[in-house]
Amino acid sequence: QEYEVARVNLEPLVDDQTDDVKLLSTYGTVLESISDWENALSIYQRAINITPEDINLSAKIGACYLALDNYKAAIATLVPVAKKHTSDLRLQKALSKAFVQAEMWNEAMPYLEQVINLAPDDTISIKETALVSSKAGNQQRAIELLHRASALDPTDASVYSNLSKLYQNSKRWSESKTALDKALTLEPQNAKFHKQMADCLIMLGEEKAALDVLNQAISIDPDDIDVLGMLGESQFESQQYQHAHDTFLRAADLSNKEDHSTDSSRASYLARAGDCLIKQKQKAKATALWQKALIEDPQNAVLQKKLGEVLMVQDRYEEASTAFENAIEVDSESTKAVLGAAEAAMAIGEQNRAKRHLKTIGADCFESADTSYRAGLLHFQLKNYDAALSAFKVSNDLLPEKGIYRAMLARVLSLTTNSSTAAKEAEKALSHAPTDIDVLTNAGIVLLQSERRKSALKSLARAVDSIEADKNILMSIATELVRSQERRRLYERNDLRSDEERKIVAIALERLAKLGSNAMEMQEWLARAQSLVGDMETAIPALELAASQTESAEIYCALAASYRISGQLDKSEQAVRWVLDRYPDNTNALLEISNIYSVRKDYDGQIQSIERAISIDPNDAVAQYMLGKINILLENIDDAKTAIERAIQIEPEHSSWHFQLATLYREQNETDAALSHFHKAVQLSLEQQLEEDIVVNYQIELARAYSADGDAAAAKEQYDAALNNGHIEADLLIEAGNVCMQQEDMSAAMQRYQQATKLSPDNIKPLVGVLKCAVHLEDKDKSEAYALKILKQDPDNSTALTVLAELYAAKGDTSNALVSIDHAIENTNDPGPVIIEKARLLSEASKYTQALSVMESAIESLGENPNAWQMLGDLYEQSGDFEESINAFTKAIELAPLNFNYHLRIAELCIEHNDLDKAMIHLDNASKLQSDNQDSGKLQEILGNLFAARKQFDRAYKAYSSSIKLTPTNPDLYFNAGLALKQLKDYSEAMLMFKKSVEIDPQNVSAHRQLAAVSALSLISGEVTA
Repeated sequence: QEYEVARVNLEPLVDDQTDDVKLLSTYGTVLESISDWENALSIYQRAINITPEDINLSAKIGACYLALDNYKAAIATLVPVAKKHTSDLRLQKALSKAFVQAEMWNEAMPYLEQVINLAPDDTISIKETALVSSKAGNQQRAIELLHRASALDPTDASVYSNLSKLYQNSKRWSESKTALDKALTLEPQNAKFHKQMADCLIMLGEEKAALDVLNQAISIDPDDIDVLGMLGESQFESQQYQHAHDTFLRAADLSNKEDHSTDSSRASYLARAGDCLIKQKQKAKATALWQKALIEDPQNAVLQKKLGEVLMVQDRYEEASTAFENAIEVDSESTKAVLGAAEAAMAIGEQNRAKRHLKTIGADCFESADTSYRAGLLHFQLKNYDAALSAFKVSNDLLPEKGIYRAMLARVLSLTTNSSTAAKEAEKALSHAPTDIDVLTNAGIVLLQSERRKSALKSLARAVDSIEADKNILMSIATELVRSQERRRLYERNDLRSDEERKIVAIALERLAKLGSNAMEMQEWLARAQSLVGDMETAIPALELAASQTESAEIYCALAASYRISGQLDKSEQAVRWVLDRYPDNTNALLEISNIYSVRKDYDGQIQSIERAISIDPNDAVAQYMLGKINILLENIDDAKTAIERAIQIEPEHSSWHFQLATLYREQNETDAALSHFHKAVQLSLEQQLEEDIVVNYQIELARAYSADGDAAAAKEQYDAALNNGHIEADLLIEAGNVCMQQEDMSAAMQRYQQATKLSPDNIKPLVGVLKCAVHLEDKDKSEAYALKILKQDPDNSTALTVLAELYAAKGDTSNALVSIDHAIENTNDPGPVIIEKARLLSEASKYTQALSVMESAIESLGENPNAWQMLGDLYEQSGDFEESINAFTKAIELAPLNFNYHLRIAELCIEHNDLDKAMIHLDNASKLQSDNQDSGKLQEILGNLFAARKQFDRAYKAYSSSIKLTPTNPDLYFNAGLALKQLKDYSEAMLMFKKSVEIDPQNVSAHRQLAAVSALSLISGEVTA
């Protein structure tokens, strides 16, 4: 009032002509005091025009501009004078204030620093400078200034509070807590300080202490909404859901009373109160609470989404759909709202609306693993498998350890790519979440579809036994198992399911009944399961009832199969026709009717039905396989192979299909293809952990295929695998022994034959096997014992007689040897090898003419046996008929062109008869066939002989040396090398060679003579001293 009086008194004294600066300044001060800033500014400007250097007036003008929020003008006025008068505290404060109010923090700092330099004890200015320094980004300077302020005024609690905030900004939580301790010591009843301390404690992981502090804070100020909100959150995190619920409701009530609060803030507290109810499994109460909140704030999109989510879990899909649609109206860009609306639409059967919502989802959907996964689920349900695959891949990339994400990726992969890849993903999912009910279910289904039934059943059994298994999970497991077997029943007459698989179906259906599932649906699946186990008396009436009420193509197909299996073909066809009349492209019905034609032996009708199914769905692997099976029956083998190959291309995980195809290839003598598919059948059976008898059967057939192909090592591996699996039978042991014989592993062969004799004492085959091994091992005693043992059981056994003949011959009893061998020839179905053996015995007894006569008389019948021609060639050589010997070996090579020894023998003959060029040709051929060091050593020896015959002694010596490295215990090699060196006049080296030959074979007279000769020549030549 006094300033108003002053203004009235001074106003008449100030007119447009007044130039009294003091009067103008006084009048301006009065106007400032009554907040007449514009007139005060005008007066000050008149005054400063008179005295432009008056810094006091400049400060006043700056203050007026600031009062009028004209920061730019204030700064423009104050900067020049403040820079000029740096020691003027008032100017520095005014300019710093202008910059601060303009939020020009960095510009304000130099002037604030100057203020506290001019007034170092001004704690208010120090605190202000600290605040601005923090906003300018220099936290450390701000901390230093607040410490300075606290030193000047240790009783100012706000300094410690602000210091704590700075430490929190720098995430220095311990120091922040220390500062707050000091603040609370000074002001223990300050609720804001307690809230701030709670923040700090939470970051330090001391949640319980934080909760205690917040309780203190609310006891100090029960109506502090911010503290209430934080207390509710702390209680929620501490799982004190009822307390949190009460706290959030209290905050909501206070929010409703405060003038400055909004409907949105009240709704947010109610939303959190509802979250607490959800945690307490009080979904209905939460729903009612949120619906009440939305009456007050219908535009709250977050709350609409929460309401939609809780309604979905209560199966209130229509209401959920409405809530999500409301959320979309408020926020059309909300991915979660759009996904929720699509999920609700799917739940109420509105697939088109779900598709429309999915089309509106933005790219941000794929920035979150959860939303990407939810989008993938929707696409999966809509059978948009490519889109589902992309979405699940994103969720897996973002969160690779989440089992359910990987399980659903596997589900899509099983439908779109190689089932092997899907199975691997399913196994990974189980490793990440071995107890998750959804993972167990979905991964189990994938493994089932991938033919890994043992792993699948293990997973599905755990799911069915879980207390978490709801109706949806139990139904999906039961239906998948039933459908899988119904599919197999189309092409497999026998029910190959394990007892465990049948038990899982029974348990799932039993639990579904207890959970109150739809009675008609339960009746259908129970009947279909009963049909699969062969209980047609129960299954057929139940299926007839279900079909009359549901009219489902699946039910009628199941009913048709049941009629067919029970022999009611007319009824079966009638049920199938019901489906095909309404759904002519139903492939299951077409395949079922093909089975009816098969029973009636109407194979044309059967093929037409299957081919019709394939034309509708060329990727139906079962249809392709069934086409292959009927073509096998009709002996259309090429068509059968083509169809089964196609089936395997589509679904490569069927071990039995590979086995079937391998068998076809073997029958057609297509060895490589047969081996490939037998091997795949074994591999898959092991991977899929099939029944042991199936695995063993596949291993045995693979072993036989390898044996027939001449790969004894691979055959032995498979026989051993079958034997190790417990399949120990005499016949299998004999086969395994035969393979060991092919490998010349006589000890292993002997072991298997002897084991077979124990299992089957009356079986002569393993005795013969033992006998052959004993002969190879040159165990004459065992050979004789087993030969006599065999002859005791079978006096006409050719093998035993032949061995006995060899034993007589070894003892010099040629007469009895020939009697025995002739008896063997008379009692064998394959006399060729025995006749050759007779010739060998005669030759070893030096009865070459008789031996040759035996071979010449039998050669017509043995014309395709290369061993016979070899024996004949050897005999012709012994008789001196070089030309016939060459002809015989030439014939042997024609029959066995890859036999190394035949080429080598003919080369030797050519060298002996000086046909050196021909010898070189055969040696060149032999060089391409050598297989081991022994072959290579022999080749080099004969090559040395050739060079020696050509008198190329340097090359001869080189060849002999190479042979010596490979077979260092052959005395002939050293002898021949010495001869070559002797011709090269290298007597000292020749002497060493002959000495080595004598060391190995002291009885070699020629080596002794050559050693003496080169020793003499060495002395004569002066190479060595006497």
